[in-house]
Amino acid sequence: MKKILIIAAALSTALASQVFAQEVVVISTGGPKGTYSSFFKSIQMVCGEAVQLIEKPSAGSDANIDNLINKQADAAFVQSDTLQFTAMNDPRASDSQIRVLLPLYPEEVHVVALKDLSKTSGGYSVFGKNLGGTKVQLNSLADLEGVKVGAWGGSFTTARAISYLGGVKYETVQFDDDKKAMAALQSGEIAAIVAVGGQPPRHGARHLLA
Repeated sequence: MKKILIIAAALSTALASQVFAQEVVVISTGGPKGTYSSFFKSIQMVCGEAVQLIEKPSAGSDANIDNLINKQADAAFVQSDTLQFTAMNDPRASDSQIRVLLPLYPEEVHVVALKDLSKTSGGYSVFGKNLGGTKVQLNSLADLEGVKVGAWGGSFTTARAISYLGGVKYETVQFDDDKKAMAALQSGEIAAIVAVGGQPPRHGARHLLA
């Protein structure tokens, strides 16, 4: 599954002639070591003489959309599916309110689970343990039915969109970052992770879908 990372904006710049008419433009990015911040610095190197660009770090696409809606940023890096899914539920994120300035690059959605993880289907629960069920190995997206799936940043909205649009009913659990999500996966708190990015997660996990 692919997606395009975009800059969604209410802004102007040297990148788009009449844009960046402002002397100062605040751009909502992501974590200090993330791709969004790196792209911001590259844009700043090219456009820094024409306009003053100020980086506003955030937790990712969801927070960036909020920053645009609440006018805490003039522009933001936003995943296209996150923007579209958010607009389905919040008219303030619609095309009439947030304009797409520039598509940047495709990203992959990685769905990962531990190599030895399986779930129990059917049966009944006694004191927190399943009895009489059938062990099902997690090998595909459909196998996530009825389990807990972790995500962080814009991946949280992506995970919800996959569940809704794909008709796979799982519980999406939101985490602050990848480390906390991976710890929850390792401990069995969640059965899988949905992560958006250019590289697959590591730590001994395996892909269900990429």
